[in-house]
Amino acid sequence: MKMLVVGATGVLGRQVTPRLRERGHEVRIVVRQSEQVVKFQRLGVEAVLGDILNAASLRNAMTGCEVALHLATAIPKSGGPQD
Repeated sequence: MKMLVVGATGVLGRQVTPRLRERGHEVRIVVRQSEQVVKFQRLGVEAVLGDILNAASLRNAMTGCEVALHLATAIPKSGGPQD
């Protein structure tokens, strides 16, 4: 099954994403920084640049996925620190 994981770089998502891959799922995640794309590709995870606070970004990321998991536990506020 192809799944989108929102919050894959956070506390919960870092645990769930590899478990999904271990169980044979195709996983796509949303990341904010291009450096993260390469890091996750090495792990067999498709990473797309996006912003979970932007609806168009999420629609684009969801294309082709059957399931979306919202695992973001700390969402940055506008103008504040990003991580």
